[in-house]
Amino acid sequence: MKYKTELHCHSKDGSGCANESAEGIVKKYLEAGYTTVALTNHFGPMWNKNDREWWVGEVAEKYDAYDKLVKAADGKLNILMGLEFFFIDNRNDYLIFGFDREYLENLEPDRTDSLRAYAEKAHEDGQYIIQAHPFRPHMTMKCPDFVDAIEVYNGHFAHDNHNFLAEAFADHYGKRKTSGTDHHDIDHQPRGGILTDEPITSVEQLIEVLKSGNYELIKTPPIDR
Repeated sequence: MKYKTELHCHSKDGSGCANESAEGIVKKYLEAGYTTVALTNHFGPMWNKNDREWWVGEVAEKYDAYDKLVKAADGKLNILMGLEFFFIDNRNDYLIFGFDREYLENLEPDRTDSLRAYAEKAHEDGQYIIQAHPFRPHMTMKCPDFVDAIEVYNGHFAHDNHNFLAEAFADHYGKRKTSGTDHHDIDHQPRGGILTDEPITSVEQLIEVLKSGNYELIKTPPIDR
């Protein structure tokens, strides 16, 4: 038996572009046979990085959304905390795991300027960074040295993901590969993630599995638009 883990999921409580409730997420992922969902709501500095009150409020919103999903899951689904970061220097998106609330609340403003500014310290702290959907039209290709993995399958049906290019990019640079549904909408069904021999029940375990490469990718068609 293999266990399904979603690595890329948004809820309406933590992402303005999403419209699915915590209860809806739990229902559809249980029906699809998943045991774990990583909640990765959008998170970035926008233009208020030096406003600490605003920043702490943003962190609180993301954790409130996480707590709401945990409550809705009621022990039937493992819920992991992650975020989809973006930084000031471009419009790229990165799935990041391994931080905690205090870490985010006390994040130095200058570390939100770029992936490089964030990643150098984050990797020292044991965090794991995945570049999400790197070949959407508005993405900018950057040196992959500061990411641990590439999302080679993104299941959002409303975007030109060019997953085949992401796969080639990961192969060329020898990066781990991941998959995610990029769930946002009520009618968006689970179609991505990873398969493992054991259920993933913590972020620490997830990072260990991703580093090991001991998993399979879930790639439910259509792979590309």
